[in-house]
Amino acid sequence: HLIDGDMNLTEEEKELSLMSCLEPHLKLFRLLHASWSAFELYGQIAMEIGTTCLLSGLAYFSMFYLRLQETDDNGNATFTVKAGGWASFAFMSILAWRWRHEF
Repeated sequence: HLIDGDMNLTEEEKELSLMSCLEPHLKLFRLLHASWSAFELYGQIAMEIGTTCLLSGLAYFSMFYLRLQETDDNGNATFTVKAGGWASFAFMSILAWRWRHEF
């Protein structure tokens, strides 16, 4: 343990003496806390990319789900989207874009 009158200890010696009296899980936390910011940044980037992909995927799914199922004169299926499909696609795309650029 540290003695208050012992001022000639270096910062590393003070840290080691403090670490010797801590529980093992607290020692691990203190050691990992120094390099925590890289993991936090990676987590934030992964969450941003995941949320943007989810919103973009929902936009394309809603446009496909809200399509009109029609055929042309030759019997081929056409891909005509209702106004609600375009509105939901635009809403989700703008939401994904805002999410990407806001944070």
